[in-house]
Amino acid sequence: ISGDVPRSTVLLVANHVSYLDPLAILPLCPAIPVAKAEVSDWPIIGPLGSALGAVYVRRKDPHARIRALRRIHDVLASGASVLNFAEGMTTRGERVAPLFRGSFGIAQRLGIPVVPVAIRYRDPAMAWCNGRMFLPHYLHVAGRPHVEVALQFGAPMHPRTGESPEAM
Repeated sequence: ISGDVPRSTVLLVANHVSYLDPLAILPLCPAIPVAKAEVSDWPIIGPLGSALGAVYVRRKDPHARIRALRRIHDVLASGASVLNFAEGMTTRGERVAPLFRGSFGIAQRLGIPVVPVAIRYRDPAMAWCNGRMFLPHYLHVAGRPHVEVALQFGAPMHPRTGESPEAM
C-alpha cells in the first residue's frame, strides 16, 4: 500500500483488473462499490453486494445508468464513500481505458474529492478480462497460497470551479 488511504468521504476511482479488486480496496477504505448489473445475479457475491448497498448498473440501459448516478449522488451526499471502476470493464492493467464521466460530475457538484487508486497484481494471470471464463479463473486463483496486490492511493483531486467532468 502506498499513498494516503482516505478517511473522509471521497469518490474512489480505480482501474479494474479483476473481481478481486473490491476485496483488496474495501477493507482499507470502506465504500459502497459500483458494479455491473450482472454481478447482482452471481451466487453469494450478488446477494451480499445487495445487502451491503452496492450500486448495480445496467450499462446498456441509459435510464438505468441515470438511476445509478442518482444512487451514487445519494450515497456521497449521505457521507459515505463510493468505489467506482470508471473504465466500466476489466483490463490487464497495462493502461487505463477511457473513463465514464458521470460519477466525476456528481463529485464536482457535491464538492467531494476524487481519489485515484492504481491496482497492480504481481502475477499478470490475476487479470480477469478478454472473455476469460469465470470458473476456471476462479479455481486458478483459489488454488494459490496467496495473491500479491499493490494499491497506490493518489492525492485527492478537488473539484475546481468551471472544470468539466471530462477534465477532472
